[in-house]
Amino acid sequence: MPVRALFIDIDNTLCQKIPEAKPATDFLGQSLLRAMVDFAIDTRGLQRQQAEDIVRSTHDTLRWWHWTDFIIALDLDAAAFWEFAYARERRFLGPVEPELHRSMEALRRSGWNLFITSNNPSSGILHKLRLAGLAEIWGSPYFNQYLGPCELHCMKKEPEFWRRALAHTGLSASAVTVVGDNPLDDIAAPRAAGISSTILYAPLPPDQPLPEYAPIAHSWPDIVTMMANIRQGSQQNASALPATEVA
Repeated sequence: MPVRALFIDIDNTLCQKIPEAKPATDFLGQSLLRAMVDFAIDTRGLQRQQAEDIVRSTHDTLRWWHWTDFIIALDLDAAAFWEFAYARERRFLGPVEPELHRSMEALRRSGWNLFITSNNPSSGILHKLRLAGLAEIWGSPYFNQYLGPCELHCMKKEPEFWRRALAHTGLSASAVTVVGDNPLDDIAAPRAAGISSTILYAPLPPDQPLPEYAPIAHSWPDIVTMMANIRQGSQQNASALPATEVA
């Protein structure tokens, strides 16, 4: 079956830290958890220790937690919280490229189905897509579905994540190209699940050895071109190409 969909990573593939920005990640390593605690203090009148205890308890109780679980546990106004989080995090998170939305528009115009595959919960995916300029609070016009650990009960480094992603979307392994920046999560794990078409997004020289079977793209316009080549048949299969740079 010809490729007709892309499974796309989000962190450092669509959304990235703005250079020199320093997000607060001291609490459980998650800036959004810190934002929830601060928002609960501001709007619910909770003491900091009380809010942190609620978040820790929720985090430790639920294996496949969702940001909604913390919002409910803290009794927050969800819409107001996400606006608060967006205003705070847009200071240090943004798109990987200034014209990223144009590449998504080009892919959609060409008929590609786009899915997000991420280790973020789905509401966190939407939040980061918004920070990348690819979504509004109600959703994104570019992506068919958001697939994360809450939906699939796996992490991306596990081949089972990718098998479940295929089952969730009804796509065969031969109908998908995976795009991401992590050689393990986005290249090796999908291939172990039978997805042979992969593209490594590497705008800068990588700091780790690259798999020889992964074509490399240095920009999203490169990816648009590569997908056009796949459709046109000039590339028999992305897995058959050496790890060469795209001009």
